[in-house]
Amino acid sequence: MGQHTWHICAVYADKDYIKCQTIWDSISPLLDAEIPAIVGGDFNCILSQDDKRGGKPFTPTEAHNEFASFLANNDLHDSWNGGSVTVGAITKRAKLVCGLD
Repeated sequence: MGQHTWHICAVYADKDYIKCQTIWDSISPLLDAEIPAIVGGDFNCILSQDDKRGGKPFTPTEAHNEFASFLANNDLHDSWNGGSVTVGAITKRAKLVCGLD
């Protein structure tokens, strides 16, 4: 069986989006367009109302915008579906992000 290289990053992000910017800026250079990657963990940020249960309705914030930009700029795709991680078909260049909260 051949050997393949993957980038795997585990994240526990601060609730302060300014501190999260440092995390996103540290991870981004490690992600190569040709190497599959998985970035998972507790991002302390949601992308939509679908990620939220109870409380006030979701309103996009600067933290949301920074996280969404990090995902888009690194071609990372959210695989969270409200309770379980959907991996589906992973291609040679797969890049996934999943929240574990």
